[in-house]
Amino acid sequence: MATANIDQNERPKCPICLDDFKTPRELPCAHTFCESCLRSYIMKEATKQPLSKEIDCPVCRQPVSPSQKHKTFQEWASLFPYNTVLQTTSSSKSKLDYICQACIHESVSITADGFCVVCKEAMCGNCIKFHKKQKLLKNHNIIPMDEISGNLQNVIKYVTRFTCSDHNEDEVQFYCRDHKIAFCGSCTFLHHKTCYKVVDLKTESSRPMQTANAGEIIEKLKNIEGHLMKFIGMNESSIRKLEANVQGFSDQIRELKKKLIADLDALEKKVKNEGKRLINEQMIVNKENNHRCLSLLHAVRNSCFNFERVNEFGTNVQKFLTAEKVASHLETYYKQVREQYERIDLTTVALTFASQVESMLSMPSSDYGKLVTYKSSKKLCMQEAHLQKIRLGYSDSFITGITSLPGNRLIMVEFYSKSCILLNASYEIVSRYSSETRYVGICATGEDEVAISTEGEDIHILSVRNDVISPVRTISARYCSTGVCDIGNGHIAITGYIDLRTCFWGLISTKGKEKCFHQFESGHGICYIAVNESNTKFYVTVPTSDALHCFDICGKNQFVYKSDDLLGPSGVAVAKGGSVFVLGMNSSNIHRLSSEGSVLDIISTIDLHPTAICCLTNTDSFIVTHYSRFEISIFRTK
Repeated sequence: MATANIDQNERPKCPICLDDFKTPRELPCAHTFCESCLRSYIMKEATKQPLSKEIDCPVCRQPVSPSQKHKTFQEWASLFPYNTVLQTTSSSKSKLDYICQACIHESVSITADGFCVVCKEAMCGNCIKFHKKQKLLKNHNIIPMDEISGNLQNVIKYVTRFTCSDHNEDEVQFYCRDHKIAFCGSCTFLHHKTCYKVVDLKTESSRPMQTANAGEIIEKLKNIEGHLMKFIGMNESSIRKLEANVQGFSDQIRELKKKLIADLDALEKKVKNEGKRLINEQMIVNKENNHRCLSLLHAVRNSCFNFERVNEFGTNVQKFLTAEKVASHLETYYKQVREQYERIDLTTVALTFASQVESMLSMPSSDYGKLVTYKSSKKLCMQEAHLQKIRLGYSDSFITGITSLPGNRLIMVEFYSKSCILLNASYEIVSRYSSETRYVGICATGEDEVAISTEGEDIHILSVRNDVISPVRTISARYCSTGVCDIGNGHIAITGYIDLRTCFWGLISTKGKEKCFHQFESGHGICYIAVNESNTKFYVTVPTSDALHCFDICGKNQFVYKSDDLLGPSGVAVAKGGSVFVLGMNSSNIHRLSSEGSVLDIISTIDLHPTAICCLTNTDSFIVTHYSRFEISIFRTK
């Protein structure tokens, strides 16, 4: 079976215990938990509201209850339907030995021989006989376990069944577009006889748009999963730092003990004890936050996994109803993702010493230093940043420059293939030009002309007239130029590096006449440059120092932007309103800054590594290319 090859980390897991499912039970809201985990949760909730006839789902907080509400809270967990799809895919075995669910209630473990598709429970031979003898149960369809055990397609085909919420024995047949709910034939006359948009369920589920919706839902689930994985990484990184702090305290103290051994022995004892206490307290907070993230991650993965399989093997009705259920949770998932982000606590602990070291001898040893906690900054934009993704039909993995042209055209350069490519408004390749040297940056210098920086000192001026790329002339940039941007009036701004420690930026005409050059020490690498509308501020990225420099027209450094969240800055662009967008290639994000260098947003690109950027004329969007991905993305700014 295909599920036998699923990686351990990718298998569906219980959002409560974070382990493989054991007797998974599915709540009406479509979230699944181990029966034992669910029972413990229900009993805990029951102590808070002993008279309640429903509980809140641990994931989406939607009120749910079993069909037999008169049963005791202890029995509730076993009354919810068995999720055979997740049980099948959460096991490493190619074929599962299902246990009779009825006998489990009597603390007896017997291998199941059949599966009731109405009750959604596996049964042994004796229980099947008893089942068929009951007047109300004798017509239930019981499938031999050999037909479904270990076969996910058959599990979905036979086991997945959607019943009416008001009449549990009847399958849903109709769908109300007004209330967005499926129901049986009886409910058509009882609850929806005045509704105008009641349609046959099979007809509704066969609409072409449902397939598109399925892909969109899966993509959003994957997006949420990506955010949660990043949050988990942040939590784990913070935990590792906290674990390393204790040793760090000891090392700091030992240095000081060389001069003040007697007094510092007492301080070491105090700091270790207090430090461990503070760290343990903080680690508990971080581990609880991480557990919540993992819990939500598994819930999202389970929804995505379950939905993908139903979408692959299920009927149209099954696909439609599963999509309806999962889609109803998307907003809740996004809300919970934001909540998880707000809970992330990046507090760490550091040891500080008093500045008046000479007066330390007169101080009590307990006053030599103290432990402090401080929080690292974190900022995340949870908006729907990706407006569109476009997959390009070529194999180069490093698009280092891109710019827009009149007519909604794009032109970009490929580093490794030494090529320049022109795309039409439909993002189709209409022209390609190859060079003997590698291209790096590009900018438009007119309606039908572009300037391209190379790996050396040359800058190529190319024509794109009539959608045909052709060379015009080559000018010298004096040093190794990597970034280029247009400033109008036949001039361009360029940047690059002179040696391993020194970078430069300057202005030069497209005819090759130098105007000014400025040097600054900040490392080297593929630097990029952008300028504001008034040509008064020039922004230069330097990847080796993880910095963005801002200069005025005279070359004076206005500010240097650095952040723990900006690693390997690459492309930079200035929007019409003055906002500066800086790409973090190694940190997989986009920083939006004010013209003065204060951070406004940090847009996560999840697993993408952005390299080049250009703002689209007269829009609130910009184009970004990604390293090792043969696609470009259009982002919407807010």
